[in-house]
Amino acid sequence: MARQFLTDIELGNQRELRFEDADSSHYVGFKSPATITTNRIWTLPAADGTSGQVLSTNGSGTLSWATSGGGGGGSSVGGDLYLNSNCI
Repeated sequence: MARQFLTDIELGNQRELRFEDADSSHYVGFKSPATITTNRIWTLPAADGTSGQVLSTNGSGTLSWATSGGGGGGSSVGGDLYLNSNCI
């Protein structure tokens, strides 16, 4: 049964937001960090990106699709982790 929320949804104490698969056997989700210093909302793009694109931020909460800058390593176990082509 679908539910419509006409107000903001708040999950307290680092609760997870989960999206289940078709048979509810697995999920993907989001969780906030333990400590934050300000409120933050990200606005998703209106359309899907193309193959190979990644979500990028303008630093003010607006997300858009961008072509990955290479770098790689993010999916390697024990390798460097890259964010926007910068090793973090």
